[in-house]
Amino acid sequence: MSYIESQMGPKEKIIFRGQIHKIVFWFPAVCTLLWLFCIRHAFWALVLIALWTYCILKYVFTEAAVTSRQLIAKQGIISVDSAAVELSAIEGVRVYIPLLGRILGYGTLVVSGRGGQKIGIPYLTAPEVFKRKLYQAVEMSKN
Repeated sequence: MSYIESQMGPKEKIIFRGQIHKIVFWFPAVCTLLWLFCIRHAFWALVLIALWTYCILKYVFTEAAVTSRQLIAKQGIISVDSAAVELSAIEGVRVYIPLLGRILGYGTLVVSGRGGQKIGIPYLTAPEVFKRKLYQAVEMSKN
């Protein structure tokens, strides 16, 4: 059972599930190429293994979803940062897409909730689609 499913109520259902983009692997990929062509030292091989492990775990353990009642996001491997905001408490959504994100299809979504609460989801695949689904869920919850 995923974290999102464990936080849902009995009659709640997932409307849209976000996915973190594979761009999180660009830095270890570049470091691996540098190691292959330049360095080739055993110590740096261990550093690369740790870096790849961290990025894989970050990719696997980052979750975001819009449910019929709330937005739920979770990040973290050892120390977990999780947040949930009721759909009725959402005040605004900001999408930041850098140039490379525009080309590759990723960005950062920041949701503002009542009381100054902010939920940020970095490296989100198709953040504009996630925003559209979030607004659709907010409209459905009002009816």
